[in-house]
Amino acid sequence: MISGLPTVSFVVPLFNQLEHSQAMLATLLNSIPDGMEHEIILIDDASTDGTSDWIFSLAHPSIKAFRNVINLGYAATNNTAVQQAKGDVLALLNNDLLLSKDWLMPMLEVLMLPGFQVGAVGNIQVRTVDDDIDHVGIHMNHRGHLTHTREMVSTEKSLIKSLAVTGACMLVRRNDFLACGCFDENFHNGGEDVDLCFKLQELGLRTYVATQSCVRHHVSCSRGAGSSLTNERNSRLLYSKWRKKLKYELAAEWRKLLVNYGSYEVPPTHWVEEELLAMPCLASLRIAEAILCEQESR
Repeated sequence: MISGLPTVSFVVPLFNQLEHSQAMLATLLNSIPDGMEHEIILIDDASTDGTSDWIFSLAHPSIKAFRNVINLGYAATNNTAVQQAKGDVLALLNNDLLLSKDWLMPMLEVLMLPGFQVGAVGNIQVRTVDDDIDHVGIHMNHRGHLTHTREMVSTEKSLIKSLAVTGACMLVRRNDFLACGCFDENFHNGGEDVDLCFKLQELGLRTYVATQSCVRHHVSCSRGAGSSLTNERNSRLLYSKWRKKLKYELAAEWRKLLVNYGSYEVPPTHWVEEELLAMPCLASLRIAEAILCEQESR
């Protein structure tokens, strides 16, 4: 056991994609530092492709296998697994990742930083199909959409603050996960991770990206892209639940734009009187409210 490091529970929900799961587990086992106290919880969400038979055939002292009788979805499956976890830290992982040898320690070091009030830690993720960056955190753009940040950041800093990070690869303390009520099971395979970051922030904890950690991701393979109706329902739930917070974030984006009047794609007079543009604080709030109302009217 490595002195000073917390026990880590690697939580991996599985739903079909057997070959991806097998490849992911191989890279996970190869990346865990020697002497780190850990467990790997594999939980099958009623797959139909042999995934269940595979995980129960694994003979490894660190692996615990579970299976849902019926398909429960991402949030409930993770919550079920966490109830079985014994580690101080949860490493929430999708089954369609390919993990590098040194992905874990930079994330763990950020999580354990004293004085930073760290709640959730994500990392840089690149797409396996083309090696393009898919995730350097999640931000609110000026159109009112929560979207992945895909611009490369300077790795001179070991961490950057982010509005949220994806649950595809996230570290969080188990006690904090439980304290904020776990994943909200009203979400269906989308939005749970952002909601979790916001709930942690309500507890006074911050969200960061560990810039020294990078993994490869078969994006959307673990659960599929999802139907547009499901995505819309998840979005509506998230925006209604966190409307005040998201309005503030959207207004902050517009304040930055209004300082450099004319640098945006959509004329702000669509949402606010032109004479108000000289007052960025007031105009940005009016614009944010108008954009959210437009979305809600759909």
